[in-house]
Amino acid sequence: MGEPLANYERVVAAVRRITSPPPDGFGISQRNVVLDAARYYADKSGRRVSIGYALIRDINDQPWRADMLGAKLHKALGSRMHVNVIPLKATSSSKWDASPKPVEREFVWRVNEQDVPCRVRDTRGQEIAAGCGQLAAEGVAVFPQGWAAPPAMKPPPPAADSARAGLASANRRR
Repeated sequence: MGEPLANYERVVAAVRRITSPPPDGFGISQRNVVLDAARYYADKSGRRVSIGYALIRDINDQPWRADMLGAKLHKALGSRMHVNVIPLKATSSSKWDASPKPVEREFVWRVNEQDVPCRVRDTRGQEIAAGCGQLAAEGVAVFPQGWAAPPAMKPPPPAADSARAGLASANRRR
């Protein structure tokens, strides 16, 4: 599939195919597979699991995403998980950019507040366009003409609102 955001439509189509039930898809669960595998690895090896999170301005750097990431990882593995936040290093043909330093710091702080160790990883390779988000040929457009950015996701509703909404719909069915 290559660089996911440079090939967005095909990546989404592949994920839908992988997670669709047979016979059209592979029927792989959309939830918890990676965290279950990480927990299994941590249990068997006794080592912590590290993940890399490429932070992209206005795409995945919102405070609610940091809160959700921290909560999910803490529930799955607690402090046996470590998050390396990787600032995007854009090239001249990139549509995306790194998050501002204050946003980056808040993201890391929020994940740490969930008792999941998190830090900004020292990025390397920028001088040869090999840093996170830079794997592209100089002067070559990475995105097809007219290609749009992926749609921004909205934060999930607060738990209390979700519960109220579920109760209201249950009462309407009676």
